[in-house]
Amino acid sequence: MRALQPGVFDGSPVMIAVLRCYGGGNTAFDAIAVYDSDKALIGSRGPCDAGRHRRGPPDLVIENLRSVGNTVIYSVPGIKVAGDTACHACAGGAEATVTAQWDGDSLEVTDVLYRLPSGAVRIPATQDVQVAYDAIASDDEATAETWSSNQSSMNSTSTSAWARTPPPRCEPCSSPRAAGSWDANWPAPTGLRTA
Repeated sequence: MRALQPGVFDGSPVMIAVLRCYGGGNTAFDAIAVYDSDKALIGSRGPCDAGRHRRGPPDLVIENLRSVGNTVIYSVPGIKVAGDTACHACAGGAEATVTAQWDGDSLEVTDVLYRLPSGAVRIPATQDVQVAYDAIASDDEATAETWSSNQSSMNSTSTSAWARTPPPRCEPCSSPRAAGSWDANWPAPTGLRTA
């Protein structure tokens, strides 16, 4: 256990723990576990969500854990991105602030703000991406431009909603993964309808 934070979810006391899981060799992963007052696990977030083993970036470290109501906020430092030194012991040049929300049944990631060497970026909401996609697919330039302008003003950390990039991945990754796949620890755009 790396950290322990008391909290209150839906009016009931909980303990939120950061657990260190060793994946073999010198690779480790942190995970969030939430326990109720009876010490029963009621939710978690990490490489082994819902009992399914999911590999993520090596040495996924969770720091600065805090809880506000049904919301858990934490930092993930040292995320490796293109241009970082490709060694296991070297820290990456990016970090993320993750916000997860207790919905009564599970702890769901609702926002991730990445701080990259080139600036801060945020993954847009799936419904916003769908509006933009539908506008572009139907050649509705006015709606697409409105969406882009709204996203840019809502997220002052990025100059263009279209300049956003997928979540950074580790380099190198020891786990086999299909090219273009998303890491399990980061929310990926899902549920988009295509024309």
